[in-house]
Amino acid sequence: MAASDFGATVLVEPLRRKLALNAPGVRLDFVNLADFTGGIAQILLRHDVFVCPRGLGLGGVFEHCPLFSDRLVCVVDQDNPRLRDGRLDFAALEDLPHAVLAFRSGVTTMIDRLMEENGVQRRVSLTATGFLPLVLAVAGSDAVTVLPERLARRFTADPRLAIADLPFPTGEMQECAWWAPARAADAGHRWFLNQLGDLARELDVDPIGRVATG
Repeated sequence: MAASDFGATVLVEPLRRKLALNAPGVRLDFVNLADFTGGIAQILLRHDVFVCPRGLGLGGVFEHCPLFSDRLVCVVDQDNPRLRDGRLDFAALEDLPHAVLAFRSGVTTMIDRLMEENGVQRRVSLTATGFLPLVLAVAGSDAVTVLPERLARRFTADPRLAIADLPFPTGEMQECAWWAPARAADAGHRWFLNQLGDLARELDVDPIGRVATG
């Protein structure tokens, strides 16, 4: 199962519990998306399941099922002077240095697209192949990073960090499990997809406890 560290952070613990209950003899291997240099199609052909958001051009070629919904937020140092009433304005988003996700495979992320669609000219000061280093990079600095809220909320216990809304609508980000159609003939693969479907019904609650809609 290939996923970013964000996908793995959300899925590993509940999926491990579900498999331990329903199939204790099954071994689950998570492969970090950061390790890949090829395109998304190659990842899907080499692994049973690939976890990534809708909107990356996979529809019509590969099959998928929704896992959970999220939205994008900013994370900054609690003492960042540009943080006002829990928000960063557009000027701040352009003025502050950005810690940015950049996969080796060259995949354009949902964050890249959102920034481009809203005309944000980012000053990139740091790049990383995973989300987790980005959070650590902004603590004690004037930098900002944009992350899925489920991941950002895991760091709210750190008093140095604050979550801020973006200065424009972000829409809903839907993380899905994708697979090559040829794998559907495998009974074990179909069973695993059923487990993911059951898990999705448990996960589709947003970070502040409201049932997601749509």
